[in-house]
Amino acid sequence: MTTIITEKKDMADKLAVAVGAYDLKKGYYEGNGFYVTWAAGHLLEQYVPEAEGEWTIQKLPIIPKKFNLIVRQERQAGKKITSKNAEQRLFVIKYLMSRSEAVINAGDPGIEGELIQREILEYTDCRLPVWRLWMSSTSTKALQEAMRNLRPSSEFDSLYEAAKSRSEADWLIGINGTIALTCSTESNKTLSLGRVQTPVLTMVCKRYIENEKFVPEPFWKVILTITSENGKTYAVSSERFMDKDEAQRAAQDAMNDAGAYVKEFEQKTVTQRPPLLYDLTELMKAAIKRKGLTAEDVKNAAQSLYMNGFISYPRTPSQYITEHEYKAMPELIGKLRSYEPLSLKATSIDVNNLNTHCVNELRVTDHFGLIITDRIPETLDGNEKIVYELIAERTLEAFSPDCIKEQRTATVAAGSNEFKATNSVIIEPGWKAVRGVTQNENEEKSAKEEDNKNGELPIEMKLPLLETGERAVPENAVINEGKTTAPPLYTEDTLLDAMKKAGAKPDQEAEKKGLQKGLGTPATRQEIIKTLFTREYISRNGPKKEFVPTMLGMTIFKIVKDKAIADANMTAQWEEALENIIERRIKAKDFDSSIRLLTEQLTKELILGDHKKDIMETATKEIAVCPGCGKKNYMSPKGYFCKYCDFSLYRNIAQKKLTDSQLRNLLEGGETLEIQGFKRKDGTVFSAKLRRDGNKIYFAKK
Repeated sequence: MTTIITEKKDMADKLAVAVGAYDLKKGYYEGNGFYVTWAAGHLLEQYVPEAEGEWTIQKLPIIPKKFNLIVRQERQAGKKITSKNAEQRLFVIKYLMSRSEAVINAGDPGIEGELIQREILEYTDCRLPVWRLWMSSTSTKALQEAMRNLRPSSEFDSLYEAAKSRSEADWLIGINGTIALTCSTESNKTLSLGRVQTPVLTMVCKRYIENEKFVPEPFWKVILTITSENGKTYAVSSERFMDKDEAQRAAQDAMNDAGAYVKEFEQKTVTQRPPLLYDLTELMKAAIKRKGLTAEDVKNAAQSLYMNGFISYPRTPSQYITEHEYKAMPELIGKLRSYEPLSLKATSIDVNNLNTHCVNELRVTDHFGLIITDRIPETLDGNEKIVYELIAERTLEAFSPDCIKEQRTATVAAGSNEFKATNSVIIEPGWKAVRGVTQNENEEKSAKEEDNKNGELPIEMKLPLLETGERAVPENAVINEGKTTAPPLYTEDTLLDAMKKAGAKPDQEAEKKGLQKGLGTPATRQEIIKTLFTREYISRNGPKKEFVPTMLGMTIFKIVKDKAIADANMTAQWEEALENIIERRIKAKDFDSSIRLLTEQLTKELILGDHKKDIMETATKEIAVCPGCGKKNYMSPKGYFCKYCDFSLYRNIAQKKLTDSQLRNLLEGGETLEIQGFKRKDGTVFSAKLRRDGNKIYFAKK
């Protein structure tokens, strides 16, 4: 007999069917020479005796020579107890292995799945031959093919080493940093730090500060309306002028120049390659931006689609496929023609002439980009339908022909300045036809209209065919005013993108091999953001759901901002180092040594720092009761945003920023004392009380 161990029961159900083990016993399937059983996520956890008991600075740094494994612990009535379910699963697994000649590791095909399985094998002291089942789809056909291509467990030793190093690094930095900060500040609330969560908090805080301190500057552009020699009209624009008088002089000079001419004109054909396939982060960004889902919605929907065999493994870091997957694409796209919502789009694709833009063996490591499988759903609802159709639509786009555009660029010399314009026209829509050329043009038009607010060209004035040196007659000059804009606050999709790109460097060889690593992995980024909300370090702000730090989050940022743990570039380098461990470019022990040194440094810095006053002031000032639902929340520098209901209040009112006590009075009492320093639109200053009606604020009449 051979024991197959999966990560969860739903995968065991599928594998049992695939291998013909249909007899369900208590905790496992049996049949056709196989036992198929399952874990329940992490059955084990790291145990370090020195970290148990009361937290004290004297214990630090806690750096064990070896991490021990114990059965997963749970909290009941404030006490830690051993998980009965985890104990039961381990008992069944050990019993089945005692009756087997070999073991198949069928954990989820990634770094975390490998860690879960290897910990089980270590804890049970498995001495049997171990094989690895590696699959990117859970359809019966795909699982049977994977079973025919089992690989020796030793091929994945470096994956386990990286997983173990990552897990231990997270423990070392998280536990030591958290204990050091909590104890040194004598906080009655646990102040959590983490290898990845802290640099992400730093990114949110820095962006908030940049946004708050930004002072818009006016600028002006001169838009010239030109008549060409053949009588056609077009528009060209100057660069920005930071002085209005200078812009006016440029406009006047241009209008007075009888010798204005086309200094340069270029017309060329531009090829726009299709977008790459989605990885999990890009899928989340698209679903958040286009469909209004949350990252957690996407993760859950994608996992369900994967478990039902409709899509490939969703936690992929790659946007490419290999030649092997490419050969299957004509059949997959052909089958998609039976899926009614995308039938016409799939039918329009020439499966005998598919684009190879996303085929790159070097850019595929553990998993290829997200694609559909040969199992086409009959019906889907809710988030699963949205996510599936995003993946299917991107699959169609990625293998469609290039989009061909005709691009025209003109430079006109008039007066002492140059004026330029560029526009393009789609000749062959190619991949853009999947979502519709008209739709794309409307999106471009909307973007242009948005740009017009900042002094851009009128969108309707396209460039005609011109010749270099021909006369250009200025018919009209308009001075458009714009303002520089602040760096936008992060939202869920833009923060995911920033995490993906953090620490990127201009290294062509690294980019070619797909080694550019950001903060976290596609599978963990959403969880990291969720952790910051759980810790009450950040909150969502307003209808755009922008991320702002709470006062507690801002205080912690100020404490750690100059320390290595807050450095996004360093954390991104660690992620790259973990990838290098997997690829056997570096040894795990070298990475482990660097983490231990950093742990010692971080602990020392936090213990020596004098931050008790900052934390105590923050803890006493920032908590207020929500008048909407009655629950307590942390205030943010921007206002009060309840995480339990939709209630929100902003601090800035009539150019006056409310203090913590004034905001609390509004929240809990519904009225403030008289406040000085409000400003009307005409600049006059006045004093008044504020009153609250729901989440609306008004000035109390005297």
